[in-house]
Amino acid sequence: MLNCSTTAVLIEPRALKTATVAMQSVERHTPNTTCFIWYHSVQNTQFVRALQIVQNLQRLGRVTLRIIPRRALDMASLYLGDERHVEQVMFMSMSFWNDMPTEVVLNFEADSILCTQLNPQSTLANFAQIGAPWPATKCVETRDLWKYMSEDYPSIFRCPWDGRVGNSGLSIRKRSWMLKAISACPSPYAGTEGSKRHTICRFRPENPWKQYTEEDVYFAAVLHALKAPLPSVHEASRFSWEFCDAILPAETPGGAKWSTSDLAFAPLKPVGFHGLDKANLKVSTRAGVECGARAKDFEGKCPGITQVFGKMDWCFTTGGQRSVITLNQVSQKYEKINVPPGWSVGSSRFNKRVWLEAAPV
Repeated sequence: MLNCSTTAVLIEPRALKTATVAMQSVERHTPNTTCFIWYHSVQNTQFVRALQIVQNLQRLGRVTLRIIPRRALDMASLYLGDERHVEQVMFMSMSFWNDMPTEVVLNFEADSILCTQLNPQSTLANFAQIGAPWPATKCVETRDLWKYMSEDYPSIFRCPWDGRVGNSGLSIRKRSWMLKAISACPSPYAGTEGSKRHTICRFRPENPWKQYTEEDVYFAAVLHALKAPLPSVHEASRFSWEFCDAILPAETPGGAKWSTSDLAFAPLKPVGFHGLDKANLKVSTRAGVECGARAKDFEGKCPGITQVFGKMDWCFTTGGQRSVITLNQVSQKYEKINVPPGWSVGSSRFNKRVWLEAAPV
């Protein structure tokens, strides 16, 4: 690959049609100096090579196909219990980032899509990483992970505002900062290049939560501790959405409340989306329901979005009546619930449950 300004990376060992749509959206909405690397498996090699988008990019010298390293698969199986988590291992490896041909790296997954033009070399490249912001509760998780990794190294997390940027499924990262983070807090995945000297913490896959820690949460914690340049939730929401309630927090660090109509904070049109589904679009505020309605507006404006996420009709407003779609715990079917005036919508992402709450009198 020659004269590349940005590297767009996809790690996908499966034969997924949505990966094709995601790749097409990135090619369509980024400069022609964006080059691609697809890490794939032996099993889906034929599928990848037969794709028209891959063949077109190959003719232009803009794509490289790489087999996922066997070592990464073995590490994922050993530490995470499943080879399907191989991207967690790869992103936390020194060799992975050393193999990136450019400083700016755009990571996208099969459940992501770009809807508007993106120049990764713009002001977004000033950040160590940027991705869809997480809900406010993520700050506690990131802070606790940092405390565990650093063995009570002084915490500098201000919850609920810090440690919430961001999700790696659609993200822009700077190679140099990823290498600094891995060197400062190496893990078993780091590889032989990782130095054990001059570290501020150590990542241990076996944690008290009895589950693997996602690499983007790891980077959010370490980069914040290193005082890397990171975007605010506001800035990240202009780039990508994943959770509606993540971009409409109850208050700002200064204590000012955001109104439900504050479109400056909840932009109508982010550059892209990642992982939108029925669970992620269930929200905890009236403003969040309106946020879901805006996401649905993209159905006719973002080519391919319904191919990636399905029809976005689970969180919407019609004729002034706010509604949500929720999973009936008895029938296990999704049902529409009309939200009465003055009521808010509570939600749980993990058990896909929605409830209604009366507004305080």
